[in-house]
Amino acid sequence: MGFCYKAKSGSEFYLDARKSMTQRGEWKKVINEVNKLLGESVKSIWPSTNILCLDVRELSKDENKKLFTNEGRLRKNDKKAKDYNSEYIRILNRFGLSNYEDIKLVEFKHGICSLGGESLERYISLDKEIYYKADFNLEKRSQGNFDLITEIEYQEKYLEDLKKSG
Repeated sequence: MGFCYKAKSGSEFYLDARKSMTQRGEWKKVINEVNKLLGESVKSIWPSTNILCLDVRELSKDENKKLFTNEGRLRKNDKKAKDYNSEYIRILNRFGLSNYEDIKLVEFKHGICSLGGESLERYISLDKEIYYKADFNLEKRSQGNFDLITEIEYQEKYLEDLKKSG
């Protein structure tokens, strides 16, 4: 890894990423509500704001398995599936997640992604600062959303967080 970065406080990426991280905690509530709706015990759902998607291998009831495609999306041609999706959207609205964007989508929108053969690591500190390690110029690719820092600064922050959490 060649370069280390810290997200610039107040940058577009920083604000979008912080919003994503704040809202991410609400997904546990959504999962609980979806489990009540389906009468199931799924552990996670894909953070989609327009259609319910989950890992169908987690479903135990045959009637629920029939409502989802093999990829985990609710079917569009089934009345019960449509009703479940409408309820899912109501659940999202109730928790203020109708416009939620997962951190990976936020990264992609801001040019923070590795291309073939490149490596990129994300680290979110205990104080919710966002750091990356990359073997390419992330600062240039992400249009100025990051400050270049030394690997020593990156490692010091990481070790500081380890001490606090351990």
